[in-house]
Amino acid sequence: MSSPPVEPTGQSGRYQRSASGLVAALVIVMVVVAAYIGFRALVRADPVLDTRSIDDAEYAQVLGFAREGDFPVVAPPETPEGWVATVVRYTPGPSPRFSMSFLTEEERYVGLEQTRGGLERLVETYVDEEAEPGPSVEVAGELGGTWQSWTDEGGDYALTREYEGTNVLVVGSAGPDVVRELAASLTE
Repeated sequence: MSSPPVEPTGQSGRYQRSASGLVAALVIVMVVVAAYIGFRALVRADPVLDTRSIDDAEYAQVLGFAREGDFPVVAPPETPEGWVATVVRYTPGPSPRFSMSFLTEEERYVGLEQTRGGLERLVETYVDEEAEPGPSVEVAGELGGTWQSWTDEGGDYALTREYEGTNVLVVGSAGPDVVRELAASLTE
C-alpha cells in the first residue's frame, strides 16, 4: 500500500529564524565575553613598567661622546637625586639629536629633546599635535631665562627655548615644578 502524497506547506525544512532567537544568541555571546574579561582581570597581575635603568657610567659616556662634536648638548650634569635615567641617546650627523628620559621617585615621566630641527615639530611630536602655548616662564640655572610653556589635554607640561642654534624641549607628565626643575639643572 502506498502513502498518500504529501502536500507542500510553503515552509522549508530548515531551522526557523526569528528576531528573538538572534537577540538570545547575542546575549549568550556577550555573557561569555564578559565572563572571559572578568576572569582575565582577576588572574592578571598588575602591569609592570618595563624600563631599563641607565647607570652613571653609561650616562657619562653617552654625554661625553655627544659633547665632542659641534652640537651644543645640554643635560643635567648627573641623574637628579631619586630619579632613574631610562634613555640617554645621541644621534650625530647632519641633523643631530639628543634625548634623555627619566622616571621621578613617583615613577612619573620627564624628558629632554634637543635638535636643530623645527620647534613646532618637537612640540607636536613630544607634547601633542594640539598642544596649547602657555605663558612664558622664567627659569633659573645655566640655561636660565625665558622659556615658552606648553600644555595638552592629557596633562603633559613642556618648556621650550632656542639655545645656540638648537631647539630644547623639556617635557613630562610629572608636573610643571618637576619640568622646571629639570630645565633649571641643564648645563652645556
